[in-house]
Amino acid sequence: MQQEGKQVSRRWRTAAVLALGVAIGTVLVATPAASHIGTVSHLWKNHIRPKADARYVKKSAIKTIQGDWALGLQAASTNDDGWDNISFGFKLSTAPQAHFILAGGTPPAECPGTVANPRAAPGHLCVYENDSTNRGSVTVFSVPGGGVAADPWGAGLWLQPAAAGNSWSYGTWAVTAGNGVTVSRATPSAARPGH
Repeated sequence: MQQEGKQVSRRWRTAAVLALGVAIGTVLVATPAASHIGTVSHLWKNHIRPKADARYVKKSAIKTIQGDWALGLQAASTNDDGWDNISFGFKLSTAPQAHFILAGGTPPAECPGTVANPRAAPGHLCVYENDSTNRGSVTVFSVPGGGVAADPWGAGLWLQPAAAGNSWSYGTWAVTAGNGVTVSRATPSAARPGH
Protein backbone atom coordinates (compact mmCIF):
# COMPACT_ATOMS: atom_id res chain seq x y z
CA MET A 1 0.00 0.00 0.00
CA GLN A 2 2.80 2.37 0.89
CA GLN A 3 4.55 1.57 -2.45
CA GLU A 4 1.36 2.37 -4.39
CA GLY A 5 1.07 5.74 -2.58
CA LYS A 6 4.63 6.70 -3.59
CA GLN A 7 3.95 5.83 -7.25
CA VAL A 8 0.75 7.90 -7.29
CA SER A 9 2.62 10.81 -5.68
CA ARG A 10 5.38 10.60 -8.32
CA ARG A 11 2.82 10.53 -11.12
CA TRP A 12 1.13 13.66 -9.77
CA ARG A 13 4.47 15.48 -9.47
CA THR A 14 5.45 14.47 -13.01
CA ALA A 15 2.06 15.57 -14.33
CA ALA A 16 2.36 18.88 -12.47
CA VAL A 17 5.85 19.58 -13.88
CA LEU A 18 4.67 18.76 -17.42
CA ALA A 19 1.62 20.97 -17.04
CA LEU A 20 3.78 23.82 -15.76
CA GLY A 21 6.18 23.41 -18.75
CA VAL A 22 3.26 23.46 -21.21
CA ALA A 23 1.83 26.57 -19.51
CA ILE A 24 5.18 28.44 -19.65
CA GLY A 25 5.73 27.44 -23.29
CA THR A 26 2.25 28.61 -24.23
CA VAL A 27 2.77 31.98 -22.50
CA LEU A 28 6.12 32.52 -24.27
CA VAL A 29 4.73 31.72 -27.69
CA ALA A 30 1.55 33.70 -27.22
CA THR A 31 3.01 36.94 -25.80
CA PRO A 32 4.05 39.94 -27.91
CA ALA A 33 7.59 39.78 -26.47
CA ALA A 34 8.22 36.46 -28.17
CA SER A 35 7.02 37.75 -31.51
CA HIS A 36 8.91 41.02 -30.94
CA ILE A 37 12.29 39.27 -31.05
CA GLY A 38 11.28 36.70 -33.63
CA THR A 39 13.59 37.65 -36.51
CA VAL A 40 17.35 37.78 -36.65
CA SER A 41 17.21 41.00 -38.66
CA HIS A 42 15.09 42.68 -35.99
CA LEU A 43 17.45 41.51 -33.22
CA TRP A 44 20.51 42.87 -35.04
CA LYS A 45 19.03 46.22 -36.13
CA ASN A 46 17.17 47.12 -32.96
CA HIS A 47 18.94 45.41 -30.08
CA ILE A 48 22.54 44.41 -30.86
CA ARG A 49 23.89 46.93 -33.39
CA PRO A 50 23.10 50.05 -31.30
CA LYS A 51 25.18 48.59 -28.48
CA ALA A 52 28.06 47.31 -30.64
CA ASP A 53 31.63 47.93 -29.52
CA ALA A 54 33.11 51.26 -30.71
CA ARG A 55 35.83 49.37 -32.62
CA TYR A 56 33.20 48.54 -35.23
CA VAL A 57 32.12 52.08 -36.06
CA LYS A 58 31.29 52.99 -39.66
CA LYS A 59 34.20 54.36 -41.66
CA SER A 60 32.40 57.63 -42.25
CA ALA A 61 32.12 58.19 -38.48
CA ILE A 62 35.87 58.81 -38.10
CA LYS A 63 36.76 62.43 -38.78
CA THR A 64 39.73 63.64 -36.68
CA ILE A 65 42.21 61.68 -34.57
CA GLN A 66 44.41 63.46 -31.99
CA GLY A 67 47.34 62.52 -29.78
CA ASP A 68 50.56 63.47 -27.98
CA TRP A 69 54.17 63.09 -29.07
CA ALA A 70 57.57 63.54 -27.41
CA LEU A 71 61.20 63.24 -28.55
CA GLY A 72 64.40 63.47 -26.52
CA LEU A 73 68.05 62.47 -26.45
CA GLN A 74 71.40 63.18 -24.83
CA ALA A 75 73.46 64.32 -27.82
CA ALA A 76 77.25 64.07 -27.93
CA SER A 77 77.23 66.27 -31.04
CA THR A 78 74.88 67.71 -33.67
CA ASN A 79 75.37 64.45 -35.61
CA ASP A 80 73.29 62.59 -33.01
CA ASP A 81 69.54 62.32 -33.51
CA GLY A 82 66.40 60.87 -31.96
CA TRP A 83 63.45 59.07 -33.51
CA ASP A 84 59.89 58.17 -32.62
CA ASN A 85 56.57 57.70 -34.37
CA ILE A 86 52.91 58.71 -34.40
CA SER A 87 50.40 55.93 -35.05
CA PHE A 88 46.88 56.90 -36.09
CA GLY A 89 45.39 53.55 -35.04
CA PHE A 90 43.42 53.65 -38.30
CA LYS A 91 44.44 53.56 -41.94
CA LEU A 92 43.46 56.69 -43.82
CA SER A 93 42.34 56.23 -47.42
CA THR A 94 45.28 58.40 -48.58
CA ALA A 95 48.46 59.72 -46.97
CA PRO A 96 47.84 63.10 -45.32
CA GLN A 97 49.97 66.15 -46.07
CA ALA A 98 52.20 66.75 -43.02
CA HIS A 99 52.86 70.10 -41.32
CA PHE A 100 55.17 70.76 -38.34
CA ILE A 101 54.36 73.91 -36.37
CA LEU A 102 57.20 75.21 -34.18
CA ALA A 103 56.36 76.42 -30.65
CA GLY A 104 55.20 80.01 -30.98
CA GLY A 105 54.99 79.72 -34.77
CA THR A 106 52.02 80.62 -36.93
CA PRO A 107 50.23 77.51 -38.19
CA PRO A 108 49.20 77.28 -41.85
CA ALA A 109 45.52 77.53 -42.81
CA GLU A 110 45.36 73.70 -42.97
CA CYS A 111 46.15 73.57 -39.24
CA PRO A 112 43.51 75.78 -37.57
CA GLY A 113 44.17 74.48 -34.05
CA THR A 114 46.61 74.98 -31.19
CA VAL A 115 48.75 72.75 -28.98
CA ALA A 116 45.89 72.68 -26.46
CA ASN A 117 43.30 71.97 -29.16
CA PRO A 118 45.05 70.27 -32.10
CA ARG A 119 43.05 70.37 -35.34
CA ALA A 120 43.71 69.54 -38.98
CA ALA A 121 41.86 70.18 -42.22
CA PRO A 122 40.71 67.09 -44.18
CA GLY A 123 43.69 65.28 -45.69
CA HIS A 124 46.26 66.92 -43.38
CA LEU A 125 48.42 65.93 -40.38
CA CYS A 126 49.29 68.84 -38.10
CA VAL A 127 52.08 68.31 -35.56
CA TYR A 128 52.11 71.13 -32.98
CA GLU A 129 55.23 71.70 -30.87
CA ASN A 130 54.50 72.80 -27.29
CA ASP A 131 58.08 73.33 -26.07
CA SER A 132 61.67 72.34 -26.82
CA THR A 133 65.23 72.75 -25.67
CA ASN A 134 68.34 72.53 -27.84
CA ARG A 135 66.16 71.53 -30.78
CA GLY A 136 67.80 72.04 -34.14
CA SER A 137 64.95 70.61 -36.22
CA VAL A 138 62.11 68.08 -36.17
CA THR A 139 61.23 66.36 -39.44
CA VAL A 140 58.02 64.43 -40.13
CA PHE A 141 58.70 61.39 -42.32
CA SER A 142 56.97 58.33 -43.76
CA VAL A 143 57.88 55.23 -41.75
CA PRO A 144 57.57 52.65 -44.56
CA GLY A 145 58.80 54.92 -47.35
CA GLY A 146 61.36 57.02 -45.50
CA GLY A 147 60.42 60.17 -47.45
CA VAL A 148 59.68 63.53 -45.85
CA ALA A 149 55.92 62.97 -45.54
CA ALA A 150 53.33 61.05 -43.56
CA ASP A 151 51.71 57.79 -44.66
CA PRO A 152 48.17 56.41 -44.25
CA TRP A 153 49.08 54.62 -40.96
CA GLY A 154 50.97 57.45 -39.24
CA ALA A 155 54.33 59.21 -39.41
CA GLY A 156 57.80 59.18 -37.97
CA LEU A 157 59.39 62.11 -36.14
CA TRP A 158 63.14 62.83 -36.39
CA LEU A 159 64.84 65.18 -33.91
CA GLN A 160 68.24 66.74 -34.63
CA PRO A 161 69.85 68.78 -31.82
CA ALA A 162 71.23 72.32 -32.25
CA ALA A 163 74.31 71.43 -30.15
CA ALA A 164 75.72 68.73 -27.86
CA GLY A 165 73.74 68.10 -24.67
CA ASN A 166 70.13 67.38 -23.73
CA SER A 167 67.75 67.92 -26.63
CA TRP A 168 63.99 67.45 -26.57
CA SER A 169 60.75 68.55 -28.18
CA TYR A 170 57.13 67.61 -27.44
CA GLY A 171 53.56 68.55 -28.28
CA THR A 172 50.31 67.31 -29.78
CA TRP A 173 49.04 66.28 -33.21
CA ALA A 174 45.80 65.95 -35.17
CA VAL A 175 44.97 64.24 -38.46
CA THR A 176 41.70 64.46 -40.35
CA ALA A 177 40.70 61.86 -42.92
CA GLY A 178 40.32 63.14 -46.44
CA ASN A 179 38.05 60.41 -47.86
CA GLY A 180 37.29 58.22 -44.84
CA VAL A 181 39.27 55.57 -43.00
CA THR A 182 39.47 51.85 -42.61
CA VAL A 183 40.29 50.03 -39.40
CA SER A 184 44.02 49.36 -39.32
CA ARG A 185 45.71 46.07 -38.68
CA ALA A 186 48.72 45.83 -36.39
CA THR A 187 51.82 47.35 -37.98
CA PRO A 188 55.43 47.23 -36.84
CA SER A 189 56.57 50.32 -34.99
CA ALA A 190 59.01 52.72 -36.63
CA ALA A 191 62.58 51.51 -36.86
CA ARG A 192 64.87 53.40 -34.54
CA PRO A 193 68.31 53.56 -36.12
CA GLY A 194 71.13 53.24 -33.64
CA HIS A 195 68.98 51.58 -30.94
